[in-house]
This record gives sequence, structure tokens and C-alpha cells, in this order.
Amino acid sequence: MKIAAVLLLFVASACQAASVTIIAKNVTAEVGEDVTIPCDYESDSTFSPTKTWYAKKNDGTQDRLYVWAKGDEAGTFASDDAEYQRTPALTIDDDGNLVFSKVTLEDNRLFGKLHCSVELQQDGLAGKDIGFIVALLPREDATVDIEDYDDGKQGFDLSEDNTNIGNCMSAKSYPPAEMMFYENGIPIVPKSAFDGFAELVNAPTLTESGDGWSMFTSKDLLKEIQISDHQAEFICNVKTVYGDKVFERNYTMPKFNVNYQTRTAGFNSEPVAYLGEDITLNCSADGFPTPTISIDDVEGEKLAVTVTEDLNGKSYVCKAYNNELQADNPVVSLPYVLNVMSLAEPTFVGIEDKAAAYKIGDSISVNCSSAGNPAPMYAWYQGDKKVSDSGLLAIESASLSDTGEYNCRVTNGHQNLDKDSTLAITVNGISMVGEETQDVEGEEGKEVNLECSVSANPKPTFTWTADGKTVSGAIESTPGNYKYTSQLKVGPLNTDLSKKEYVCTASGHDQADVSQTFVLPEMSNGMENTTRPEEEVKAGSSTAIIIVILVLILVVAVVLAVLYNKGIICKKSEEKGDESAEMDLEGGMNNEEGDAETGNGNVETAVDNEDRSGNPEEEKLMASEE
Repeated sequence: MKIAAVLLLFVASACQAASVTIIAKNVTAEVGEDVTIPCDYESDSTFSPTKTWYAKKNDGTQDRLYVWAKGDEAGTFASDDAEYQRTPALTIDDDGNLVFSKVTLEDNRLFGKLHCSVELQQDGLAGKDIGFIVALLPREDATVDIEDYDDGKQGFDLSEDNTNIGNCMSAKSYPPAEMMFYENGIPIVPKSAFDGFAELVNAPTLTESGDGWSMFTSKDLLKEIQISDHQAEFICNVKTVYGDKVFERNYTMPKFNVNYQTRTAGFNSEPVAYLGEDITLNCSADGFPTPTISIDDVEGEKLAVTVTEDLNGKSYVCKAYNNELQADNPVVSLPYVLNVMSLAEPTFVGIEDKAAAYKIGDSISVNCSSAGNPAPMYAWYQGDKKVSDSGLLAIESASLSDTGEYNCRVTNGHQNLDKDSTLAITVNGISMVGEETQDVEGEEGKEVNLECSVSANPKPTFTWTADGKTVSGAIESTPGNYKYTSQLKVGPLNTDLSKKEYVCTASGHDQADVSQTFVLPEMSNGMENTTRPEEEVKAGSSTAIIIVILVLILVVAVVLAVLYNKGIICKKSEEKGDESAEMDLEGGMNNEEGDAETGNGNVETAVDNEDRSGNPEEEKLMASEE
């Protein structure tokens, strides 16, 4: 019994049908495309599926379109009803999917409702509906227009009820386009034109095209007319939706006018009125038809005015009206008061010709003055450097570096009214650079350069003197920055120039002369004492010894000569004696001369003096011998 039960259970399990689930996806295509519509499924069956396609009628019944056998597409129709004929014919691919070539809008009628059936023999049968849409995008732009619009010369009257202002019509499309009007970016939701109607009277109207499926969508712009609608921007939004795709565009409608009475008038701007310039006053007003405008009782939207001083404070108004009822009581604007902006060229108080001269050390105080509306602000500049934030230029003690051009700039807050004037300041004077007396250093036999420098304006005149006499030969130069220099070369230095003083005098403009004294170095015995003390002692000792020896030799020679002449010295032979004496005397003299050459020449001088003076006793002896 147990075995039989098991066998029955096995047979029951084997005969149980497998489950089948259809995975259907709606398909959307555009006109002219090739489309494949799949009939996918999920199942654990091992049998091969048989796919059958049906077209569903509006009443929900199925009318067979294809037979189950693939490859028999020519006989696929269950009937010869021409309603389901299509060119080119439909086909089925190897997976049983339905294939459309070059879809058309007519396919929406024939196959807009499809049904796919999958049969897995005894394992089961399943089917599911599939949506199929062929869409036609607009090929052209929508058209928009305004009712009763004549180039802005005509307007709509104000109303509390809906008024048909204009129309928006799309190009043909499928599905039909959806429309929405916007005013200045806000959707328009109009009031119902008839009491008791729940739906909007603004709903679009669909008009079939010649092919019976594409549609023209038309929608009227209906709304209550308000002043804010005058020249407002209205947009017609056209949108076509098919499947998950959206085709959308905005179309701007022509602006239109609304008839309403003038309410406001005013100047578009209040130009800055600069003295001597021309300004134009512009007035505008609302209302339609276009209002009549006048400014200062002169008809017109614009009034040209030449700005003069007497117009300062003058008040202007503009008036406007746009119908006969307002002509006697026009709308009047707020007044525009002419405020004349002016600024005079600055002047310098108490200074003529825009130039002033001062001396070194003077106090400089110059006031800059100007007149203007509004009151001007002042500043002083020397070059690009600001030197004062007011109209007063003050320098406590003038120096040569303060010479230059100073610019007084004035402004009263308007860039094109900035003005300036230039003042030339000159600082005159002279001052010596360095000490009044300078000791000069130098060596014997060499020149020294004496340099005299002054700061001055204008250029000074230099004069060099020594011992009260004018010295020439000085060379002048101008290093710059009001500095002037005179150089004088003196020398070679010797005892005649020792401690000599040279005076440099510079003469300036309207100022006392300035001078500088240069003292030359002291010269000792014509030579500059440049040797060291030990060397001086040695040199002096050697010289003294030589001089003493030469003097002794000379004295001995003189004594010998005197003794010889007196006959005190005996001669063996007169000739021999004479020759010997001469030779001895010559030898002695030569030695003396040689020694004397190494000295400083004082010996020769002494001998000459000795010869000139003579010896009295020798002179007496020579006289007696004669």
C-alpha cells in the first residue's frame, strides 16, 4: 500500500502544469520608424513556447490576427476583413516578436490594442495586453495671434468677465498637443464664461487632420481684462507627451494694449545740471490711448534746457491726459527742481601770476580759494604727492628743496567738475656746505685740490683770493639738487706756501655772501717732515761728522800753504819742493772737493768766503817778500 501511494504521488507531481508569466512592455514609436514589439515571459517549463498575437476590438473581444505557426504570415488573418490589412505586412521574428516596418498613424487604429499569448503545451497558457502608440511630433511651429489688434492703435476695454484676447494653434501631432497660457510667467486660470459650468472654458479644441489621426490643437486666450495686461508678455506653452517622452515649446504672443485713463506722470530721470551745459528733461505717463504730455507748459515729452546760473532752483512739472474729460484736469507730476552744479577755477589769495618767491627760512602760507555748488573740497599736490588736505599750503621754514610746482585741486563730488590751478614757488638763498675754515693736508712738491661747495638758488658766483689778491684758474661744476662747486688747484707745495690761506667767496641772490677759508699745511725747510724720528737723528749726525772732517782738512791745507809761503817749510829742491807742494796741495784740495760733493754745498760757500776775506798776517808776509 505504501509503495502504491508513493507511485501515485510521483505521477501527480509529474502531471502538474508549470507556471507562465508574461512580461509585457508598452511600446511607443515615431512615424516612419521600424519597431519590434516583444512578447517576453518567465516559466520553469522545458517546453518550447508557441506565441500568438491578437488585435483587440473596442468591445474587448479578440479577433485573431496571426496564426500560431511562424512562417505562415501570408495566411495569418482569421478573416478576409480588409480592416486589418497593412502594407508592408507584419512579420514575426525567430523569437516570436511582432515586427512593424515604417510605422504610420494608421497603425494606432489597427494595432493600438494588442494581446500576446504564450502557450507551453500542457504546461500552461498565458496572455497579456500590450499598449502600442505611434506618435507624430509637430513638424511646424504653433501660430499665435491677437484678436482685433491693429499695430498698437487699438486696445481692449477693461472688463470683469472673460474676453477672447487671442488664439494659439499647434501644428498637427499625435497624441494631440496640450496647451497652457502664461502671463509674465504665471499660469492663467480663467473664470468660467457661463454660470454653472464646472469645466474651464479655456480647454483646447481638437481638429482632425486629413489623415484622420493627427490633430490640430487650438486654444483661445480667455481672461478678464485688467490694466496690468497692457503690453504684458503672454506665452502659449505647447506640449506633446507620448510614452515617457515630452516635446515642449513656448510661443510668445504679440503684446496688446488695454484702454485706460492716464493715472500717473513723471520725469524719467533728473539729470545733473552743470553750469553752461545742455540737459534734456524727459517725461512719460501711463494710459492708453497714448496721452498728451507737456513740460513747463510746452507740449512734448522732451524739453531741452541750457543751464545758466539764474535757473538754479527753478521748478519744472510735466502734465498728461489721454481723453477729453482729463484735458481740463490733467495729471501733474512731482516737480523737478533744477540744481545748477558749478565750480570755479581755484585762485591763490594775495598772489599774482600764479608764482611766488621766498628766501631760505621763510614761512610759506598760501590759501587756495574756489566757489561752487555744492561747496568744493580742496587738496594740494607737489607732483603726485599730496602735501595738504585743505585749501592751505603751509611750510614752516622754506628750504631750496621746496622750490617747484604745487597744484591746488578742487572738487564738489562730480567728476566732470574737478578743477585745478598750479602755483610755482621759488625759494632763493645761499648757504655754505662744510666748515668755515678747513685745514688742508698735503706733501711738499705736490699739488692740493681746494673744493668749495654751496647750496644756492639761483646759481652763485665764486671768487678765490689769497693775501687779498684774486686767484684765477678755478673750475666750477653743478652736481645737482641746487648744489654748486668750485675747485682750485694749488702747488706744488713749498716753504713759500706754508700755512698760506686761500678764501672762497660765493655770492648769492639778495643774500649776504658766504665764504670758506682753506689753510695750507706747514712746510719745514722746504721739505715736509715725513721721515721717522730715528732716521732724522741718524741722517743729521752723519751730515755733521762729514762737515766737521771737511772743515778740518781745509784748515790744515790753509795752514800748510801759509807756512810754505813764509819759508818755514824747507825745500830740498825748489822744483821738487814746488811740485811736491803743489801735488800735496792738489791732493788735499781734491779730497776736500770730493768730500764736499757729498754734503749740501755749505763747505764751498765757506771756502769762498774764506778766500775772499784773506788772512792779514799772510798778506803782510807776502808784501814784505815782494
